[in-house]
Amino acid sequence: MTHVLTALLAALVAGLSGHLLVATLLPDLIQTYYPQWVARHYAGKAGAGKREETVRLEPIDGRPGVSRVVLTKLAVDRLGIQTAEVVVQPVERFRNIGSVVLAASSLPPTAPAAAHGSALVLVVPLSSTADTPATGEPAQLFPLSATRANGPQPSARLTARPAGIVAETALKGSRRTAYYVLENGAQGLEPGDFVMARVPLLRNAAPSSVIPESAVIYEPTGTAWAYANPAPLVYVREPLDIEMTAEGAAVLRRGPAPGTRIVTVGAFELYGAESAIGIEKVGH
Repeated sequence: MTHVLTALLAALVAGLSGHLLVATLLPDLIQTYYPQWVARHYAGKAGAGKREETVRLEPIDGRPGVSRVVLTKLAVDRLGIQTAEVVVQPVERFRNIGSVVLAASSLPPTAPAAAHGSALVLVVPLSSTADTPATGEPAQLFPLSATRANGPQPSARLTARPAGIVAETALKGSRRTAYYVLENGAQGLEPGDFVMARVPLLRNAAPSSVIPESAVIYEPTGTAWAYANPAPLVYVREPLDIEMTAEGAAVLRRGPAPGTRIVTVGAFELYGAESAIGIEKVGH
């Protein structure tokens, strides 16, 4: 019995070796003399090669670590890649800052003179130089006290005019405080009330380059990128310096020039292809 099994195994190995030898040395005979499953096997190999060619990575001079990603039209359609232009538009810059209402009589002597001349004053702590309020622009107030047992209720939205900014010395170091004057009885606000102040910042409404926030991709280090589309089927990763994001848009300090088309849908797939992650997905 052992001899029979050995003979069958030897015959099987010889047969497979013969098929592989003929398929390697004489590929033209495959279709004529070999079964259809062999032809399908080689056709599948050829198809896999074509799929891999749907994405091509090209080095870019002077930009190590960044490649030009070139796709076929079929790959672009299957990934559903969409683009939009970098636009320049006025940007509303503001901070929502928790603040307190005080009586003018309880203000420190360093408070601006305009604040001392009013009945109620809004005191807004500024966290950094980036929080510098816009000169002359009022703040909008959103009271945090929803109800009060006695007296009139404050309206849903109030405004206060700026009185000045003062740099003060505190136990934990220097700080800056913005003072705003509440007029017309503050419409129900009282000393000690806390409000959320929507403070317009310096350069409020200044034009800036803006892109959809969906175009931004982040590396684990926090570096932000977007893919530019400088030519049909060509995509290049460009660094971004983002000032702020709001309402689905990213405001840029630096980035692609206005008018540049950037990828808004499909950026993660392009990053995967450029990083040699997901190339098979790009091709399918």
